Amino acid sequence: MQIIWPFDPVDASSKTLTGQADSMLRQAIIVGYLRPGERLTMRGLAQDMGMSVTPVREAIQNLISEHVLHMQSPKTIIVPRIDQAACFEVFQIRIALETLAAEQAMSHMGAADFKKLRAINARHRESLERRDIGKVLKSNNDFHFSIYRKSLMPALLNLIETQWLRIGPTLNFLHPDYVGGLTGNDHHELIICALEDGSAPEVRAALSGALLSAQNEIIKRLPPRLTI
Repeated sequence: MQIIWPFDPVDASSKTLTGQADSMLRQAIIVGYLRPGERLTMRGLAQDMGMSVTPVREAIQNLISEHVLHMQSPKTIIVPRIDQAACFEVFQIRIALETLAAEQAMSHMGAADFKKLRAINARHRESLERRDIGKVLKSNNDFHFSIYRKSLMPALLNLIETQWLRIGPTLNFLHPDYVGGLTGNDHHELIICALEDGSAPEVRAALSGALLSAQNEIIKRLPPRLTI
């Protein structure tokens, strides 16, 4: 495993070492830096993250209890794989939750927010053109959560994050074919325009379209059913 950890713990000053490790791992999973079926070791993760084994072990145990990671052996952890049915389920839940968050965000967004979204989308487009999968996934995450945080609904944000934890690793399957095009970036621009117009139906349609497009690309790369 070779991981470049561009992740800093969220609110590090207010977190224990275990909390910091948990935050960093969640970011890596959500953004898709860890691939489905990838085998991890606690010692290897601790070394990559620049931390001792103890907080990493405690963070991993938390994620295992939430079924975000699976323990194969006392020393080996697996990033779960999902099948087509699970992928479909996740995206249907995402559409329901994320369109609600975007609609709620509209009343809290202004010109500075739209400028920020376009700057993120410009980075996303540049990464697509360079086929830099890591930066594509990171900028995609930044784009979506920059909108959802403006909903000012932390409980809703936590529910959305749970679904991204389930689907994040599979975003790697969009590379290289889907990542080589600009479809996702075009969807982002439609979302920004809908938010600027302040139209809830347009926002719902634009965001649903983006998520369904990603769902269709991912699902055809997954097995119909997982076999043990």
